[in-house]
Amino acid sequence: MWRAIPALFAFDTDWKKGNVVEKYQEFLDQEALAGRPATPALVAICVAGVGYRYQDRVNKNWQAWPVRGEYEEVLGFLAGIMNGYKDVASTRKRPNLGRYIVQ
Repeated sequence: MWRAIPALFAFDTDWKKGNVVEKYQEFLDQEALAGRPATPALVAICVAGVGYRYQDRVNKNWQAWPVRGEYEEVLGFLAGIMNGYKDVASTRKRPNLGRYIVQ
């Protein structure tokens, strides 16, 4: 169970010409080759206007949120935070959701 949801939200990126998850995986692979821990620090990545990817909690595969409209990836990201909040809240005595998202 998570004590926090390790996620990254960005308004812009220089990764627009590639899959952000693939780039992140390449980074993890490079870290492993260098002898540093390659355990993913993030389970969700959202770039506004680009896409939202998250790691499935059961099989650990990365999933893509289907985008059908403008900035729908941001809605998916917020939905993911809210879905995970229930588990986090049970370990943190029900923190304020607004403060949790911002901090």
